[in-house]
Amino acid sequence: MTDLAEDIDMPSSAVEDIQVAVSEACTNVVRHAYPPDMSDEEAELLIRCSADGGKITAEVIDHGCGLRQQRSGGNADDNGGFGLILIHTLMDQVQCMSSPDSGTRIRMVKFAARKNC
Repeated sequence: MTDLAEDIDMPSSAVEDIQVAVSEACTNVVRHAYPPDMSDEEAELLIRCSADGGKITAEVIDHGCGLRQQRSGGNADDNGGFGLILIHTLMDQVQCMSSPDSGTRIRMVKFAARKNC
C-alpha cells in the first residue's frame, strides 16, 4: 500500500486512513462473513489494491453470508457495528455489494488530493 501511495504522492495521513479502513473491512469479514464452525481453509478473504489517476482503490472480498440489512439511523448494533460507519468516514468513496450466501465486496477509494465540489 505504501509503495502505491508513493507512486501517486499521497499524503501519509491518507495512507493511514486507507490502512484503517481496509483493516476494519477485514475485521468485518472475520467477525461476520462465515459461520464459526467453518474451517480457516474454507473462509476466503481477498484484498485487492491498485493506484491510478491520483487515487488508491482497495477492495475486500469474501464469499460468506452477505451483509445483514442495515438499521436506519447509522447506529451500531450490540456486536460493535461501527465498522462500515468508520470506513465511510475515512474514505472518499465506498461501495458495498452484497447478496445473501454469495458474499460481500467492499470497494473503497481514497484520492491523493481531496476534490473540491
